[in-house]
Amino acid sequence: AYSIKDFLKVPYVIWGIVFFAGRAAALHWAEGNVASYERFEAVVWNIGIYGLIWIRMLYGWFIEKKKKAMNWAAFGLWLSMMAGMILIRWDVVWPRFFLLFFSSLYLTDFSQKDLETLFTGMIEGIIIGFIILQGYACMYRPYDMLRYEGMYSNANINALFYLTVYAAVMCKWYQMKKRNRPLMLKIPIIALAGILISLTIFTMGRIAMIGFFFITILVF
Repeated sequence: AYSIKDFLKVPYVIWGIVFFAGRAAALHWAEGNVASYERFEAVVWNIGIYGLIWIRMLYGWFIEKKKKAMNWAAFGLWLSMMAGMILIRWDVVWPRFFLLFFSSLYLTDFSQKDLETLFTGMIEGIIIGFIILQGYACMYRPYDMLRYEGMYSNANINALFYLTVYAAVMCKWYQMKKRNRPLMLKIPIIALAGILISLTIFTMGRIAMIGFFFITILVF
């Protein structure tokens, strides 16, 4: 959606100077005042990166006069859901990161080609992540409990992880079907779907199994 050239302007240089100066001060303060230094540093980098994105969006709106076509009803509904998440769990940080991340994603002006690339990258990234995590689990944590936990400490969380991966696999299947890919390219996707179903049965996660059923119905 944005190229490197989009950020080679004065506002971003100013933000960069402010951010790195602020980062040094914040990390110095955090050394004796924050329990998780690494997590605090991740928060600081998120502020820097998403600050650039928000400046880019505001620059496009007010300087370049380029405004994204918005579905304000859907955006308002999403904002109310995010506000509910933050208010219900005021003591945790992750709902605020969700608000920052997804609002930046929604407000970014993507072309159709950008959206297709983003979608493909997301589903392929989820699949690759599953292969890495499950490969590690198979090597260092075999089937050692009645309800299989994989790389997690809870079988239900593991089942929901498999459900997420299954949704990505089914999206990839639909994508390949829509593009008329040959059967030989579809076979690994079919095999991976079968593996995910088998692993989810080992977790005995009922909600995940129901999710598998509805996703399959939607795709086929």
